[in-house]
Amino acid sequence: MAKLAVVARPPKGGSGAPLYLRISHQNSTRYVSLGLTVEPKHWNARAGEVRKTFRDYNKINAFLQDRLSRAQGALVELQTSGEAFSPVELKEAVETAVRSEEKPPEEDYIRYAYGLADDYQRHGKLGTADNHRIVLRKLEAFLKKTQRRTTLPFEDLTPELLRRFQSFLATEYGNSQNTIAKNLKDIRASVYTAIREGKLDQGRNPFFHVKIKEERTRKQALTLEELRRLEALEFKWGRHGGRRPGALRSPLLKEVRDIFVFAVYAQGMRWADVALLDWKAIRTQPDGSVRLGYTMRKNKKFVEMLLPGPAVQLLEQYRHRKDAGESRIFPALDGESMETKDEIRKALGRKLALYNKSLKALAKRAEIDTRVTFHIARHSFANIALELGFDVRDLNAALQHGTLRTTEIYIEDLKQSKLDEKMRRFG
Repeated sequence: MAKLAVVARPPKGGSGAPLYLRISHQNSTRYVSLGLTVEPKHWNARAGEVRKTFRDYNKINAFLQDRLSRAQGALVELQTSGEAFSPVELKEAVETAVRSEEKPPEEDYIRYAYGLADDYQRHGKLGTADNHRIVLRKLEAFLKKTQRRTTLPFEDLTPELLRRFQSFLATEYGNSQNTIAKNLKDIRASVYTAIREGKLDQGRNPFFHVKIKEERTRKQALTLEELRRLEALEFKWGRHGGRRPGALRSPLLKEVRDIFVFAVYAQGMRWADVALLDWKAIRTQPDGSVRLGYTMRKNKKFVEMLLPGPAVQLLEQYRHRKDAGESRIFPALDGESMETKDEIRKALGRKLALYNKSLKALAKRAEIDTRVTFHIARHSFANIALELGFDVRDLNAALQHGTLRTTEIYIEDLKQSKLDEKMRRFG
């Protein structure tokens, strides 16, 4: 008895498992390609369909069922004809039935990529999800303006289209070369995911023919002398709230200065980590030294360090918060709604914008030309550590880099800045 089934055959070259109609008749097996591929983990061999973990599984399974029904119709016609038929004749009849002008469901890259963003969000990668959606909205704007559409079938995601998109980002959005590179890397990451899931054949990867160019930028960082000037700024108020001569007026500026300086001393602590830092992360040792231990939000690595004297002195200025029952060391996020991950992320973003604006005012007052933001706390620690004689292995351990090469690349610009300064004195 002839039998028909939809099957996935072993993948070739890592581009997904191709789907076929398997025809079994007279101890012979023939296959008819269905023009689709699927990553093996998404294939339910027993049911002959893709799993619900596969994007657009309903549409794909409807297509597979339609092709199977056509093949079964061709088989029934041969069986009711009253004449014997060979496996080859059955395959030809099935091919004729399933081959029509109707093509397999066309995958839209835009829709697929938005699905990836939703996946990132479900897994708590909220910043990644937001960045991904920003790039997709730019791509939709490009398609709407240049092609009067907002869909992009995978087959239209070509090197030429990506090159025109680069030009669009530069002219319409005024994006820098590095921002354009970041946007393209985002698209490239989703394309590689699509290849792994069988949405796109590796041989049609447009990034084989698109070079992502980046401009080398000099890392901004404070010197030890500049950090000392920032620390020396005075914030004093009289008994009745009046400002004393020579002191800055805003309590917010002192708060911002303190948190930034602490971040530098704490081995270049990132903004989110220092804003959320809990008193539980601070431990006083029997010898009176103070240690800090916390898990970095960015890469989930646990960091432990001895805090230098200036950092400990800053902690003491905020000890009243602990005595009052506050769990966070610094008041950066006081009054913010922090119930969900999304609320925490948004609160961190709002306060970072405010604090960076305040750092600009502080840098001006301290006569620092460097553009000071919380982002450069990490660079500043590395720069000052070099001044104090840290070697690359010391910095590697402090910055928690995976390899020494990563640390070498990280401090390359900082070393160049020092060489530039020495060359200025050379003459």
